[in-house]
Amino acid sequence: MLKLLKIFCLVGLLAFALIRCTNVSFPKVFQSASDSVEKLFVPASPRDTYEKGLRRAKLDKTTAGQAWLDAGERALNDSLVVGLPFRETGVFPLEIPLAYSYRVNVPAGRRLVARVSVPKRTDTRPLDARRGETKPDTTFRMFVDLFELKDNGKPKRVSFAQNGEAISRESTEETTFLLRVQPQLQQRGQFMITLENQPLLSFPVAGKKYENLISFWGAARDGGQRLHEGIDVAAPRGTPVVAAADGIVSQVTTNRLGGLVIYQQDTEHDLTLYYAHLDRQLTTPGQRVKRGDTLGLVGNTGNAVTTGPHLHFGVYQNFRGATDPLPYVDTRGSVPAPVTANTTRLGGWMRTLPSWIAFRKSPRTSASAALSLPKNTVLRPLAATQNWYRVALPDGTQGYLQAAQVQHVGQRISKRTLTSTQPLLAALTPQTDTLDVLTVNERVNVLGQFGGYQLVETPDRNGRLMTGWMRDGK
Repeated sequence: MLKLLKIFCLVGLLAFALIRCTNVSFPKVFQSASDSVEKLFVPASPRDTYEKGLRRAKLDKTTAGQAWLDAGERALNDSLVVGLPFRETGVFPLEIPLAYSYRVNVPAGRRLVARVSVPKRTDTRPLDARRGETKPDTTFRMFVDLFELKDNGKPKRVSFAQNGEAISRESTEETTFLLRVQPQLQQRGQFMITLENQPLLSFPVAGKKYENLISFWGAARDGGQRLHEGIDVAAPRGTPVVAAADGIVSQVTTNRLGGLVIYQQDTEHDLTLYYAHLDRQLTTPGQRVKRGDTLGLVGNTGNAVTTGPHLHFGVYQNFRGATDPLPYVDTRGSVPAPVTANTTRLGGWMRTLPSWIAFRKSPRTSASAALSLPKNTVLRPLAATQNWYRVALPDGTQGYLQAAQVQHVGQRISKRTLTSTQPLLAALTPQTDTLDVLTVNERVNVLGQFGGYQLVETPDRNGRLMTGWMRDGK
């Protein structure tokens, strides 16, 4: 039996090494073996360690502990979709067990950089409830995990943050990632997340950028007989052509189309980089180069003799052929836009203004509406991105809507006199507490509505205002 186990492990290790080195598709049995071996070497994340501690302490059997675990799992299955680059600032209210998740598509040739930080002030209450308190909660801690969504839809964790540092993940093929952010059990706090969209390679001509491109991938060549497999960068003759990545110069040669050319093996990303139409070649085969090292000078050799000087730059994925180089070098759109929505009301109750508004799964007006919310629908803004709020409905459903479409619930929309005894509920959840029992003829201020219930305000027995939910009187 032990001998069979050793053989199985050896086969798994070999399959894992081959798949990693060659990117060749192997039968599912070998892929499963390599996945199993890979899991053996994946370190436990800070969240994994924390969860084990909760279970050892039997806190997973408590209502709060189970709600925390459920929130983490729910975030993996019901994430909102965001574009790149992205910035959001939000809160974790103490009374709601939350985990945020962000589903993002990263094109080939890009690097996803995720940063989650805690501002100095971590009190999530609206400013009007803070009463001058400014002391931060230095014990507030979040767990940040990055997952890759596989073809079967199941998330596979590929990275996690340690001690607040950024997570970086590169893509040489289009990949969908999911980022989950969750605090420790029963903690309140504020956070800011930024998702940056960076090119994997440096621009290959010194001092030039996107605006200097004169021809793109897929343009017709030779009367339509072939397509352009690269990008062309215009520059004065003699401008330095620089290495777009660390690597090794594999060929310094001449060909009919490219004239004086250089091939470089990109050892960072398993790519072959092609520099053509050079005026001079200033490197030798086998030379190790760093990003920014000069390889040659811009010219118009080869079939470019009738054009102005420019660099033809190509990117070839090893064993898969040419691919569009532009995403690999384009620096545009790498920095997210600032948050302009009012963040002082995050975590408190608000209500919708227009008669009907679109509740979307992504903060874009082009995104399809998951729901249409009627006027005076109560919701809780949890985070803000540009001029959008990420909100939670009273049943826990999350989505995005434009910040200008909601207002604070401070002003009542009507008064109601009870015609029957009514329990005042803390929330619209099955395990909620009953705050009070209101009797016939008591009067309450109605602040908004949701799903057959009204959010109301009424004095407690000590004369202090309390807010809760009761059935609609209709």
